[in-house]
Amino acid sequence: MAACPILKGYVGGEPQGDQGEHSPMDEQQNQTSGVIEVDLFPEDVNRFDHPQALEFRALLEEVAADYGCSLVAFEVRQGTVVFAFDDDVLTAEILRELEMDYGS
Repeated sequence: MAACPILKGYVGGEPQGDQGEHSPMDEQQNQTSGVIEVDLFPEDVNRFDHPQALEFRALLEEVAADYGCSLVAFEVRQGTVVFAFDDDVLTAEILRELEMDYGS
């Protein structure tokens, strides 16, 4: 059975705390109204440029391109991924899918 990630959605705000590595996209985060935070990786994945994080980021960018929007924030802190798009519909869809898959 797959591990259940912890899911947090932030609408109209951003997560608290400032640990781990941040990508250059952080400055663009103010262009979005929703942020998704998911415990996805082991705690040793603590940088946005870790190979597993880069693979996930590429997937997010591909999804964004399919929806005609952009990934505007991406960071990784102790296995927790925080990301945001500049499209509220895509953000809401991802939150719905994660909630259906893992409950909250």
